[in-house]
Amino acid sequence: MNTVSTTFDFWILLFAGFSFIGLFYSVKLLASKGESRMDVLLGLYLLMQSVTVLEYVLFWTKLIYSVHGFADISLLFGVLYGPILLIYFNQSFGNKKSLKKYSWHFMPFIILLTLKVPFYFSSPEAKFYHTHDILFGSLFDYYPWVKIWHMTLYCVVLFMLINNQSGVGSMRRWARWIVGFFSFYVLLSLGYQGLVQSGLLTPDLDYVVSLATCGTIFFVAWYGRGFAGVADGLSLPDSLKAAGQTPSSFRNELIIESTPKHVTEKYKNSGLPKNLEIKLSEQLEILMQEQKLYKLNDLKLETLAEKLNTNKHFISQVINEVHKVNFFEYINLKRIEEAKQLLRLKPKKDLNVIEVAYEVGFNNKGTFNSVFKRITGLTPTEFRRQSQQLLEPRSN
Repeated sequence: MNTVSTTFDFWILLFAGFSFIGLFYSVKLLASKGESRMDVLLGLYLLMQSVTVLEYVLFWTKLIYSVHGFADISLLFGVLYGPILLIYFNQSFGNKKSLKKYSWHFMPFIILLTLKVPFYFSSPEAKFYHTHDILFGSLFDYYPWVKIWHMTLYCVVLFMLINNQSGVGSMRRWARWIVGFFSFYVLLSLGYQGLVQSGLLTPDLDYVVSLATCGTIFFVAWYGRGFAGVADGLSLPDSLKAAGQTPSSFRNELIIESTPKHVTEKYKNSGLPKNLEIKLSEQLEILMQEQKLYKLNDLKLETLAEKLNTNKHFISQVINEVHKVNFFEYINLKRIEEAKQLLRLKPKKDLNVIEVAYEVGFNNKGTFNSVFKRITGLTPTEFRRQSQQLLEPRSN
């Protein structure tokens, strides 16, 4: 093959940057030790979007001729996006099914991959000059439209799933943003294919189809660390604030706003009846008193839901509506109540402040002091001093 000179411009460098950001965050999600299945699914979706942009960059710069293994690597991703997002949202909403039940969703990809196997093992010359013949022959021209139809169908299914799901709180907004970017990608793909068929495609217009993909990369990477907060009932803005903190400080830090806004409107479509909400609240309090789960510094809504044999979104609703706080505030309030008891009853020589912090579930003294003062108006040391002065017998 002849040597081809490479070209770069501002847009190519921008897209390259987005692709590497996406690759970095997708690896972080795939390697996550937390909610493994949800993280892996989101990481896989982000990885495919990032590889797609990277392939575009290699094509625009003509570097694809040097790394021919990337040629058309993302061609079949279009029939994977929908199924992966469907499983991801079902998992996120608590509709946990066996992965075997989703197997039929991947049949189009398996069939198309089987047809494409000869392409992957072909020579570079064949890849670049006989792509259509190797893949589908004369049927290739129909594939882009089949892919767009497939993605459009899943967009409709995903929006229906999101809108009909009850008791998911802020998770619904997160889901709509992701599917919104996906829908934008489908719309631009449709426009791109129309330009190709009409012969009106220009290099500048070729860049446009990548914008929605970059939007997905930016959104998931920006909110990636704070996603646990969204899943646990925080709004997107609160999750964004939390994303700038370390995971441990996020888990232990009290959110300033103590009463969620529009709680009633937020859960108006919830499937949790009022009488069951009250009963679940009572069971939650008993669980906290007996097992003191708030002492776990990595406690999650999923843990409480499993203990009470219910949906994590119902637990979030109970905490929001009955206790008028969010999940993180609720846990911190429980921790501070126990810390107050320890500070009253245990002198410094038996249990110093940092030991009290660790005992009730905090990871460091600074966070403990900050949360304690916000709730009580005193530092732990000041609270202990005042409490023990009250307990000392008055001198005659």
